[in-house]
Amino acid sequence: MSRFNLSEWALKHRSLVAFFMLMIMAAGVDAYFTLGRSEDPDFTVAGQGPLEALTKLGITEQVASKSEVELGPGAQGISPEATRNTVKTATRLANGDIDIGMLMLSDMLPEKDKYDIVGVLPRNVTAPVSVVGFISAHASDPAGAKALLDYLASSDAQAVWKEAGYGPPER
Repeated sequence: MSRFNLSEWALKHRSLVAFFMLMIMAAGVDAYFTLGRSEDPDFTVAGQGPLEALTKLGITEQVASKSEVELGPGAQGISPEATRNTVKTATRLANGDIDIGMLMLSDMLPEKDKYDIVGVLPRNVTAPVSVVGFISAHASDPAGAKALLDYLASSDAQAVWKEAGYGPPER
């Protein structure tokens, strides 16, 4: 008994193979244009910080029941149907669509005149987000890249970090 040879079958049934290829391409194009898109995906670090803070404060469930946006990775059990995350949270906050937001300070500073920034959550409530510098193994100028990262971690760059809404870099 001979084994099935897919290549041989495809050569004998070229029109059927072409039909399936066109159908798969059409389905891909349709999916590209019709699938939902989210400006604030639920897997970002910006969603994890507020979830961590609310959990440590013991108020996650109370806030979740009144929340209009997803909290943390995978919405942590909050129904995606209950969220409206197709518009950036900062935009909704600036428009008055929501009353409060928990976002990254660095994201809010460029348009700080649109809302009142209350403050940064204390470290015992949520861990700070680390910005980490890496040098590619294929860097065209590894010494220059290291010099830049060293400068960014130096005391001379503290004002730049603070102005951008980040705390001092940790080594």
